[in-house]
Amino acid sequence: MAGAYVAWLVIAVPVKKLLKLDICAICAAVSSTWLALLALYYAGYRIDPLMPAILMGQSVTGLMYMYERRVKKTKFRWPLAFRIFFPLGGTLLVYAAVSRRVAAESYGTAAVVAAAIVVLAIGVFVFGKFNKQVMGVIKKLEECCG
Repeated sequence: MAGAYVAWLVIAVPVKKLLKLDICAICAAVSSTWLALLALYYAGYRIDPLMPAILMGQSVTGLMYMYERRVKKTKFRWPLAFRIFFPLGGTLLVYAAVSRRVAAESYGTAAVVAAAIVVLAIGVFVFGKFNKQVMGVIKKLEECCG
């Protein structure tokens, strides 16, 4: 991963200028490392799936915080729903990737998570605007990690 970090430091500057993309060398190094490890794992090499899983978890967390920063610049008022469910969905995807099985229970879990997001969003939208207590709890939860 250290080698990937140095490589991304060298690559990031020209890519930023050429494509006008803001590439974080640490994020790119972590992502490219777990992608390479996962490719080797699926190609049949003896790779402990714990290492790519840990790195993938770091990527899920980084993506969640990146998304949240972008959402705060918009008028979207409910990043809490994503703060709760983004890691859950990411965990499900990481598990499916390193366990080599995307079975019915994975799809079922994904459906439950999606339904919970919809229910939470509707509940907050319908009840949150009219109930100061609900809004107070939501504000405390949003401030918990932000």
